[in-house]
Amino acid sequence: MQKIIFALLLFLAPLLVSAHDELIIRMTANGFEPKELTVTKGDEVLFINNDDTNRWPASNFHPSHTLYPEFDSMEGVK
Repeated sequence: MQKIIFALLLFLAPLLVSAHDELIIRMTANGFEPKELTVTKGDEVLFINNDDTNRWPASNFHPSHTLYPEFDSMEGVK
């Protein structure tokens, strides 16, 4: 009986846990990769700078960044 319950829990585990994705944006000398990304509420977006130059992730429209002003690192990322 315990083996059946364990097997059932393993089968249902992905349905029982509300998993969110960790999405990665790489900042390179050629720009941001990927150039577009679909984010769902609860997802985590990680910015990684793979360049020697500090990069400044922020929302569109440069230089005002008014689309999502709360999305602005306020400084370059090393």
